[in-house]
Amino acid sequence: MSTIAELQLTLSRYTYENTVGGKEEKIAELNDADLVWVSVRHLHMKDAIDTLMTNFGKFAQENAGFRG
Repeated sequence: MSTIAELQLTLSRYTYENTVGGKEEKIAELNDADLVWVSVRHLHMKDAIDTLMTNFGKFAQENAGFRG
């Protein structure tokens, strides 16, 4: 008998520091409209982390201003 566990994440609140030093609160919604979530949700944790790190590295290289 096999068991399938499904992670139910819908809303997550987080606070971050914006470019002028102010704090902002955002709400992140994980659903099928989030292409990053869709691309990693069924991967093993190690594979998901590797994918996210690779994609973020590419993003940082392509967006030099993002590196701060």
